[in-house]
Amino acid sequence: MPDVVLAQPPIDDDRPIWGWRLLKPAEHLGLLYISTALKLAGFTCELIDCVVIGGTVQEFNKKIVASHPSLYLGLSVGPWQFKNTLKSIRMLRQEGINTHITMGGVWPSLKSQTILSEIPELDSIVVGEGEQTAVDLACAIRDKADWTSIPGVASRNGTGSFSLVRPRLIDDLDSLPVPDRKYYLDMIKTNGSSSIIFSRGCSGRCTFCGLVKYRTLCGDIGRRSRDPVSVVEEIISVSKQTKVKYFDFVDDDFLGVTAKDREKCTTFAKEVIKRRLDIGFTITAQAKGAHYDMLHILKDAGLRAVGLGVESWADSQLKRYGKLATRRDNLRAIEMLTKLDIPFRLYLIPLDPYVTRGELKATLRETERIGLDSTFRDLGFCSRLVLHGYCQMVEQCKQDGLIMNYNRLSDVIPYRQKNQDTKEIIQASKEIYRIFDQIMNRFETTGRKKKLPEAWYVFFNDVRPALERKLFRDFKDFVENADSQEDGKGFIASRMADTEKRISSICAAVSRDKLERFNGLTVFIDGEEISTRLKEVFKVSVKNNFGVM
Repeated sequence: MPDVVLAQPPIDDDRPIWGWRLLKPAEHLGLLYISTALKLAGFTCELIDCVVIGGTVQEFNKKIVASHPSLYLGLSVGPWQFKNTLKSIRMLRQEGINTHITMGGVWPSLKSQTILSEIPELDSIVVGEGEQTAVDLACAIRDKADWTSIPGVASRNGTGSFSLVRPRLIDDLDSLPVPDRKYYLDMIKTNGSSSIIFSRGCSGRCTFCGLVKYRTLCGDIGRRSRDPVSVVEEIISVSKQTKVKYFDFVDDDFLGVTAKDREKCTTFAKEVIKRRLDIGFTITAQAKGAHYDMLHILKDAGLRAVGLGVESWADSQLKRYGKLATRRDNLRAIEMLTKLDIPFRLYLIPLDPYVTRGELKATLRETERIGLDSTFRDLGFCSRLVLHGYCQMVEQCKQDGLIMNYNRLSDVIPYRQKNQDTKEIIQASKEIYRIFDQIMNRFETTGRKKKLPEAWYVFFNDVRPALERKLFRDFKDFVENADSQEDGKGFIASRMADTEKRISSICAAVSRDKLERFNGLTVFIDGEEISTRLKEVFKVSVKNNFGVM
């Protein structure tokens, strides 16, 4: 029986199957840092990560019941797991588990009062960075001391009302122990990559980002970065343990924006080069922090790709978003990356409560010029800003009467459009997401139910970008040429009807037997032929699954 169990519940059942299948599982560094801190403080700790190992809520609970932590169960929760988390907690209580249950993460931190008021089965919420708080909570419960007075613990006081002692951010990240990745070793080896941090926090003040309020709640001390040499030492240690040579920096903003930030990035790169490490790594950054010489030496050290928070190609929208970078800054960063031949993916948020047709046209035209493949996620060209109750923009929306009714526990606040001539554009974007999700889920469900080999997913991964290209063309055509009163949903639905029909026919007709005979798979999407008949990877996949050829 461990003292503490730290766990990540399964993803909510109503999330798109295909979306989560395409995400490569990775270490939960937050849980690893906390579990390592607990172990160094003398506590036993077990990890259960159902996002990585899979499983239902019932299977997740069986693991917790079998472990039965003596001090507390700590759940790391995002909005995409909240329904299953709530179900899990209530089932555990019904089964007689009376162990202290706490919850942590950015989202619970920002909604701690609401969550505690709505879920009486939950004892507390760890607000902010949890390494020290988790140890203090374990000590207090063990010693039967008052744990409600611990900094960073949200709870109900004796009268049942909300109580929170102001949390604290960790000033010196180098004081944290290197996380023990033992739990994830097999996954890391399979992936061929490992996650790591160079910094915590962000220099930005984006009006749509909940992290701004999160930092304020925790006594904002700005972006903090680690000693570059210690980061290199951690990379060497993980490489020796796992044999992996690829690392994904999960920082909100790896580069930072100050001269001191650039100096640390450069020192890191020089240290990698000096030690002749054969590694590759990816980062996420903002355009304001991009400098040619620094990017050049980072590439020499192993930089393989950059995720860039561009958001929009209209300066008026960037200003509304509170971005540090202008359109010119974004273009300059892309020019640097292109010149250095460093691949990049752009985060876009084209649609928000105040977007105008002019702003959207500018973003779509620049996206087309740079290349749709440069966008970070599927359908990024028509993604709509997710409005959280704890971001700055929501206050302006309230003043303008744009907020609609919503559940207090919901992570997303529904809103209306300020500009009448963008309402049908929003309907068109919603229809695009509906059709895309429906087709992707059909592919996934067909493959799973018919137990199709990996060859089916080779075809699936070719169809996805072709489908996105067609949807982009249709959406751009609607934005630029349709009358403001034209039915956006109907426009997209009619344009996609033939493609949906073709793909449905393939899903209905495909079988293991047909793939085994290797007749190939072909579909035409807006005149573009998608075929895997001549692909060696398809042939190898079929051979591996059926032993033919």
